[in-house]
Amino acid sequence: MAQKLSSDRIEYRARNSRATGDVKRSTGFDYEQTITPELFNISRSQYQLLKRTPHDVIRLPLFALIALIFEELTPLICYVFPEITPRTCVIPPLLPKIWSSKPIKTLTTETIHMNETKLADLSLKTAYNLEPHRVKLLARALGLTSKIVPTSLYPISYLRNQLQHHYNYLQVDNYYLCGFNSQANIWNLTNQELLLACLERNLIFDIKLDVAQFNELIDDASKQAFEKKYFDDLRYKLLQFLIDFPNANIGYLCITHSISNRKEQTDKLVELFE
Repeated sequence: MAQKLSSDRIEYRARNSRATGDVKRSTGFDYEQTITPELFNISRSQYQLLKRTPHDVIRLPLFALIALIFEELTPLICYVFPEITPRTCVIPPLLPKIWSSKPIKTLTTETIHMNETKLADLSLKTAYNLEPHRVKLLARALGLTSKIVPTSLYPISYLRNQLQHHYNYLQVDNYYLCGFNSQANIWNLTNQELLLACLERNLIFDIKLDVAQFNELIDDASKQAFEKKYFDDLRYKLLQFLIDFPNANIGYLCITHSISNRKEQTDKLVELFE
């Protein structure tokens, strides 16, 4: 699907270049073709289900066996070993155990003091020319490797391919989130969908800390206020990502927490849509 989107855009540019100098009727909206309706006959939720089902099918036999043997203790076992849980059954308390913040912090420490030129260069890195140690960190941060198996045991070629697959997935999913299929978009995501979308794009710095801060709140009013602000901020971060990512590559996910003026950019978006 990602390749189809790219080829459609190339074909559109080729048609335009051949028609250079011809008299064209202008509708007032001279922009590149970005909508391919025939490619998106399924909704985003159906696309997500198609993406997760192959991984969940592998986990279901073991999950069913554990549920049969341990019965009431199954939730406790899933909490200790979250990787046995199908992704469609993951609950919020399990997210900090699945999505590790350590590699994100390491990536941010490496890039936080880079100037804008170096950040721009890094954002354009593909899965196949990104530095090996960043490939390992990013793969771990995005949950593309097992937490049981050390990342150092994975062949670097395998990790690069995993990152490329993830990049292709983001290209298609971003298309859905922008509403180009005339259906759902970023503004009608549920909180759970929004949270997962941000985790998949490395937009949450420390999910474990965020969950801990929420659990420390006592009264319902404080929890509701925290939740509303938290998810509003995530929605604007995701919007900023959708704006920036078309001009970048998988390397952009290494610098999402190191862009110096990111807060100012997000604040402008908040003012625009409020």
